[in-house]
Amino acid sequence: MCTAAFFDIDHTLIGADSGILFVKYLIACGAMRWRDLLGPAYYTVLYRLNWLDINAVYRRYQSWVRGRSHAEMEGVCNECTPPACAR
Repeated sequence: MCTAAFFDIDHTLIGADSGILFVKYLIACGAMRWRDLLGPAYYTVLYRLNWLDINAVYRRYQSWVRGRSHAEMEGVCNECTPPACAR
């Protein structure tokens, strides 16, 4: 069986920002702290001002996923997705 994770950037699949829902889930379960959001917030401002290559930011934050097993990431997605989509 193949599994995929979708982030609905334009809100056509779910009526909320899936990235924000995922971060809220990570904070709620203790996998991320509020202060961990300072870096991404800074990069978001730079990106919106067109002062930043978003691909460089993606490469930097891929380290959160890198090294985690497929089973672990599948578990995180399974725990996060149903409650987020139900809202």
